[in-house]
Amino acid sequence: MQPSKSYEETNVRLESLPSLGPTSMAVLLALYSLVFAFLVLLVQMGKVEQDVGIGLMVGFVLLQFLLGPWITDLSLRALGSLTWVKYEDLPPHMATFIAKVCEAKGIRRPRVGIINDGAPNAFTYGNTHRNARLVITQGILKLLDEREVRAVVAHELGHITHADFIFMTVAQMVPILMYTIYRVLTSSKKGDSRRGNALAAAAIVAYVFYILSQYIVLFLSRLREYWADRFSVEITRDPQSMAMALIKIAYGFAAQADVVESDDKKAAKKRKATLKDRLKRLKAVGAFGIADSTRPGAMGLYAAGSNGMPPASAMVWDLANPWSRFFELQSTHPMTAKRIKAIANQAAAMGIPINLEFPKVEGIGWGKFLFEVFILFLPWICTICLWIGSAFGARDPLSFRYLIAGFAIGSVLRLLFSYPSGPFKKSTVADLLKETKASPVHAIPVVVRGKVIGRGIPGYIFSEDFVMQDETGFVFLDYEAPIPFFNFFFALLRRGKYQGQNVVVEGWYRRSPMPYVEINRLRSETVGEAKCYRRAVALFVWTAVLFLSIGYPFLVPYLR
Repeated sequence: MQPSKSYEETNVRLESLPSLGPTSMAVLLALYSLVFAFLVLLVQMGKVEQDVGIGLMVGFVLLQFLLGPWITDLSLRALGSLTWVKYEDLPPHMATFIAKVCEAKGIRRPRVGIINDGAPNAFTYGNTHRNARLVITQGILKLLDEREVRAVVAHELGHITHADFIFMTVAQMVPILMYTIYRVLTSSKKGDSRRGNALAAAAIVAYVFYILSQYIVLFLSRLREYWADRFSVEITRDPQSMAMALIKIAYGFAAQADVVESDDKKAAKKRKATLKDRLKRLKAVGAFGIADSTRPGAMGLYAAGSNGMPPASAMVWDLANPWSRFFELQSTHPMTAKRIKAIANQAAAMGIPINLEFPKVEGIGWGKFLFEVFILFLPWICTICLWIGSAFGARDPLSFRYLIAGFAIGSVLRLLFSYPSGPFKKSTVADLLKETKASPVHAIPVVVRGKVIGRGIPGYIFSEDFVMQDETGFVFLDYEAPIPFFNFFFALLRRGKYQGQNVVVEGWYRRSPMPYVEINRLRSETVGEAKCYRRAVALFVWTAVLFLSIGYPFLVPYLR
């Protein structure tokens, strides 16, 4: 931990954030003003009694606020692997740290739960300071060192100190309420045309308010994440560990030397030799490595800069790719690179040296982004083009088939672009994060190997996805069956068999807020192979639809 100065003693200006209290109250006021305005509209239209409208709003919010934490408790225990832990059973450094922070901030120690899953995650919930819950996964304890664990715990304690779960629970009720009203209005009996038009108009307003309130809530959530990060740094005086924890959790830069057991002895020796070389370089960069990083099985963070390792290159996507802006707007959390930059600014303002190197971002890549958006909407674009073309050049009375054919053509072309057939290149997690051109639309065919350490949703028994770790880090593996309903059966019947197994994964690397590999094949020597036929089935279906729509006139005589 580095000595620090007050903000006034440094020459670096701490970047200002919107004031948490006034901004939160203003956001809640704006949200509930939308609800109130809509209920007033319904009352004025004579569609609902005033008392009923107010009672609906207040009752709905209070019920969810009061029962929410206990419903979450039940779901985590029933569908996950949550275990409540006594403070004496926690790692001593963690228990002592929580006690000191809570005493200093005048809050009650939260109830602590641990989810038995190797994927790193942490969160808090409750409805008052007195019954706050702090939940972490085993992955947090295994993949982070003591200082990083304290930084993450401090971040969660910041949420409790700021009463974030209270504000967010109340705020999130508005979109839920507006959507519920929208559904009720759209399912109501229309009666006469005047009443039907009024209900339709009210439903449209409700849906617009629902969308608007969603984005307001997401803005509030992102703001509170920044403040929780700031709280962590102020409490621990250790911005380096908070930044390292974020890099490990969000980008997967947590390596373990003995995680892969390969049949190919030469390949295994080569990986171990490479790993030893990387660990030596880690030792040279000091603060970016974990204490005693050359110890067998120790975790190591690959630093940016002189040693040539990512995470600086991993941050390029967050800072430059237009997709990151799109995702952040719809996310509860800011992009990781932006959070780390805010932490670096805070460290400089506090006079604490921090070993971080940020990438130089040149060019935003709007051309590539717009092309990928074009590919994303290609089925609709082809549909419109063929429909217009049929209106001018076709005399077929069944011209709606051009609409179907257009959508099928666009779907086939989008599939071929989004799921390139190969070649599938052997990669490591660190290699994947250097691929800044990946996006949700543009995928890179890869083969990765490692050990399954957890579920996509930590501890959730119906999560069909995986978290896999290799000698350079860990990555999210997305399993998608051709029919989404079958994901449930895979999660229930086969997913658990791969837990803790060494696997080889062939799939498509994509980038969203979290880097991930969409599985094509998943192979384990002990469990066997699981295949995802999503690409093959989708291509077959849309190709069949295309031929049927084009050949419909020739098939009509045989259908009579």
